[in-house]
This record gives sequence, structure tokens and C-alpha cells, in this order.
Amino acid sequence: MMSAPYPIVDADSHHMEPESLWNDYIEAPFKSRAPRREDVGAGFPEIVVEDEPVRAQEGKYRVTPAYQAMLGKARKRFKPASKQGFSPRARLTAMDDVGVDIQILNPTVGGQLLGREYHDPELLAAICRAYNDWSAEYCQADPARLKWIAMLPIQAPGLALAEMH
Repeated sequence: MMSAPYPIVDADSHHMEPESLWNDYIEAPFKSRAPRREDVGAGFPEIVVEDEPVRAQEGKYRVTPAYQAMLGKARKRFKPASKQGFSPRARLTAMDDVGVDIQILNPTVGGQLLGREYHDPELLAAICRAYNDWSAEYCQADPARLKWIAMLPIQAPGLALAEMH
């Protein structure tokens, strides 16, 4: 579908990675250390990797009334896709509804995982491979329209180059 004489490209979309991604796609030697959700004392499940929660520097996310309002609008807008588990088909339908021809997808949870230091760069590389394998499979629903930005273990340049290739 092309809605204009030129393609409409959304270059700042985000995946909504399924919680099972890390366990389902990470290689066997890293499975026991895959990112997971766990209550580590905050009173709600958080993403945990290397036995540490992944959160903002000061230990919590700042939630302002404006942010809450934005979240409410986003939940309403994405309710149909959410009901379909943010499937590729739901994404393509949503793209058609707003006239977007191509989306370039960034990681969401994956981006949070990249934003911390790792004690084990091999684990970071395995997390990146898991995301990239899942993302490649997801985008196969329509490779002409769905593109993704790879996660690379930039803390370990040699591993990042290997994953890039």
C-alpha cells in the first residue's frame, strides 16, 4: 500500500516485545540468566537482568500528570493492537489505518536493557541476538513494510561487529 506518490515512512516506531521473547529466543547457555520479570522489592514486577532491576538512574521513573495523560491516550490508541498481542498483522492494519507505508522499529524493552552496564558482555550479546532473531522473524510478516533496528552489544565492540555481520 502506498498512500501518496512517495512512501510514508515512520522512522520512530517501537516494538512491543512479548515477555516470553528473552526466554524463547536466547541460546541455551544463557537461558537461566535471560531477562525476566520479578518483584525485587518495588511491590510490582520489574525487568531484571544479572539479578538487578532495569530502571531509571535514581531508581524510579518520574510519573507526572502530563505523562499519565499521555499514557492514557496511548493505551486507548493501541488497544486494538494490544488485544492482538501486538502481532505483525495488527501492526500492519494500524499502519494502513493511518496511511503509513513503512515502519522502522526500535526496541522498547530491549532499549532499556541496552541502557545499563553488563558484568558479562557475552550475556549482553546473547540478549541482542535473541532480540534480533525475534525481530527478524516478526518483520517477515511483510519485509517490504516492516524494518527493524538491530540491538548491538556496543559495550563489547568485537561482539557488536559480529552481531552486525
